[in-house]
This record gives sequence, structure tokens and C-alpha cells, in this order.
Amino acid sequence: MATTEVQTRIALPAQEVFALIAQPDRHPLWQKDLTSDGLVSGDGTVGSRGREVRRVMGRSVTTEYEITEHTDSTDGTDGTGPMVWGFRSLRGPIDMAGVFTCAPADDGCEVRARISFGGWSGQAMARFATRQFAGYLDDLKELAESGGHPAGDPAPRA
Repeated sequence: MATTEVQTRIALPAQEVFALIAQPDRHPLWQKDLTSDGLVSGDGTVGSRGREVRRVMGRSVTTEYEITEHTDSTDGTDGTGPMVWGFRSLRGPIDMAGVFTCAPADDGCEVRARISFGGWSGQAMARFATRQFAGYLDDLKELAESGGHPAGDPAPRA
């Protein structure tokens, strides 16, 4: 598997940022190429399954995935350790797995995305994904620091 890793700092508590990461229906708010994402089974913890639809080169691409890691401050930690949300693709055009980590830091939190790609195109996908996921984390930072709603949207959607 070929792997890429990107990170950013966000000036908010890790718990607030983790809520944007660990809720798939909020992913389209910070991954602009997603048209939809949501759970199809489970409660959002390990073993739950989701389905996302993403626009890629003008086409809709559907990926089904499984949540492989989910650790937050309600999972027995005291809020000082990292919160983790991981996934792996089950069906779709790309063999991939990833882990998002939110760790408390002095000025808010550090968010890290580590994404791995399998198959014959793994190396090329990892190179492409470095820039793509850096952009996602930039958008996540902007979204989180603006109060959890997209830039230009003055109030959260009802």
C-alpha cells in the first residue's frame, strides 16, 4: 500500500473538530467534491458502513466503506488524548483506507490524515491525494473556525 499523510492545526478544541470528521453526513461540507455521504448501517462506531458519492472528472463515483476506528472523548478517554476516525473502502473504484486523528494542542488541535492506497495505481493515487487531502484539511479548518458552517453561509443550515 502507498501512503500519504497531511496535517494542520485548527484553533478549536479537538472535540469540536472531531464532530465534523466523525459524522459522515458532514463530510460534504469540507470535501467539496462529495455530493453526498452517510451511514447505510450502524450507529457511526466501528463496523458501521457508509456510502459516499463523489464527482470525479465530471462523473459520479460511488464508494462504500466501513468505519474501522472510532475513538472520541466519550469512549473512556478524558479528552486529553487523540480522537481517531478510520475507514476502509469495501466497494468502489479505489482500494483505500484512512485514519483521521484529532489531538489536543496548546492552541486548539492538530488534525492529521493518513491515507493508504492499494492496487496497481496506489503510488500515483498517494501522490495525487497529498494535495487533495491537504485541501480538504484547509477546508475543514476554514469550516471549523467559522463556526461549523460553510464559508459564505452566514448561519448553520436547518
